[in-house]
This record gives sequence, structure tokens and C-alpha cells, in this order.
Amino acid sequence: MNHDVKSCLEEEILQYVRTIVLDSLNIVTNEHVAIFPMEIDIYLPDLSIGIEVNGDYWHSDKVVKWNTGLTAEEYHRKKTYCCFDRGVQLLHIRESDWRSSRSDVEAVLCRVIGQALQDCWLKQDQKWVWEKCAD
Repeated sequence: MNHDVKSCLEEEILQYVRTIVLDSLNIVTNEHVAIFPMEIDIYLPDLSIGIEVNGDYWHSDKVVKWNTGLTAEEYHRKKTYCCFDRGVQLLHIRESDWRSSRSDVEAVLCRVIGQALQDCWLKQDQKWVWEKCAD
């Protein structure tokens, strides 16, 4: 399921993520290193969070099975476990959920990314100091 072009859906989600993370944090799109040969659509390496954008057509059973030989559920489970084994929390966002319940999906993203950011801040001498999360 490799594709180096961002869909409109991926771009929408990427733009939202950019509104909730620090400008200094690295955001990588279509990342192929962390779980090679698979890709992570949106990857925040400093926080070890990946976001898989599941378009309704491209991530349907029919298309996934044709591309991978696996059902969509098997493929997504495999990708999630692969990320987990490498210390990456993978969030899946389905197109239909984004379109019908965008505010709920945004709330989940905000909560998960916010918690990861909070876990990476250390209070020193009454100042908040950013440090990359320890692996």
C-alpha cells in the first residue's frame, strides 16, 4: 500500500496535527523507515506516534486484499503490531469517521498527542523545558 502522494484526507489531518504540535517537532509524511517496508502516513518521531489515514476505498477489503493478500483488518492489525514492536503508537483514522465525526476524531488526536507532549516535558527551575522522549 505504498504511495508517495498525500490524499486530500491526509492533508486535512496533517494540517490539523500541525495546529496541535510544537513548531519545533518533526512531522514526517509517508515515512518508510520506522516500519520498513510499510509506511506511516503521518509520523511524529519525537513522540513515537504514527497516524494511519484509512481512506474508505484504498483501505477496503477488496483493494487491500488485491494489494497485500490480507483482509483490511489483518493488514491494519499487522501494521499496528509492527509499530508497537518498534515503540510507535499507531492511530488509525477512517475516512468515514473523519467525515462524519471530525470533532470526535480531533479530540482523540488532541488527547493522545497532548499526553505524549506532556510526558516529554520536564519541569526544571520553574520553567518547562522540552526534551525528546526517551525510547
